[in-house]
Amino acid sequence: MKELNLPQQPVLEILENACSRYEQCTVYILGHHNSNIIIEQISKTANWAVHHFYLLVITAKQIPATGTVMANSIHELSGKTITATVMLHKPTDLATQQPHQIRFFNQALRFGYRLCLDKENPPYLVANTVPPLNREEDTAFWLKCEAVALFNIQAAKENPQQGVELCKIALLNTACTQIALGLIRVLMHYTPNEFGLKYLLQLCQYTYHNNERQNENPLPSAFNPKTMTDKYRLNSLCAPPSMLNHKLHLNAPEEDFMYLLTATQDFLNQATNRINSFSEKAIT
Repeated sequence: MKELNLPQQPVLEILENACSRYEQCTVYILGHHNSNIIIEQISKTANWAVHHFYLLVITAKQIPATGTVMANSIHELSGKTITATVMLHKPTDLATQQPHQIRFFNQALRFGYRLCLDKENPPYLVANTVPPLNREEDTAFWLKCEAVALFNIQAAKENPQQGVELCKIALLNTACTQIALGLIRVLMHYTPNEFGLKYLLQLCQYTYHNNERQNENPLPSAFNPKTMTDKYRLNSLCAPPSMLNHKLHLNAPEEDFMYLLTATQDFLNQATNRINSFSEKAIT
């Protein structure tokens, strides 16, 4: 975990106040970066400077239900000046026996910036030592993810049926989810407990902000949309496949599907190259 470059104290106070809505939780800042969000309005375009934080939140409470729910709350309570990717865990999760997960929690608790502490349930690692990473298991996990992604990409690409573009996009969602999970496992040594595609793509961003390639864009340009059309396409890709249960029609513009197919293939190629490079460095 690289050294944190945190914003000035007033921003941290806003973040702490937003997190304090959820009582009895421990919050670690694992990463931070600035971003400029362009908000298109009817009569003007305004630039808002936004701070984005990557947070590990440990709480024994049932609320918030997910990290995304807490992230949305932080965004609103901060006056939309702060966005966050929240990794939400219970104190018992720190008793994991998985070597990669132990390493992740160890790095977070040692080198993260503790914003607040639950004094009744302070987090601690049960493991006395941090076990070595199981490279073979991580490689096997990535190969599984790659195989599932390739299967779904091929199924979507080669199906000639018309009028079921949303079904094909749902296959691409599964492919991207697997690619993201593989990247997060190998590069971040982390297994998330939330699986929405938008959330997983944010964690993929973190894997790059957290290492020497922080200035490199880890995601295809299609996953960083600049136009409303491209944003709509990305939202279609990120919609959970279970949404098909409520659809009456399954058609979508063919060009939207082809755009997302290309983006998914690019994502897989970039992820494969990144993991191969990481594995080569680990061996040497």
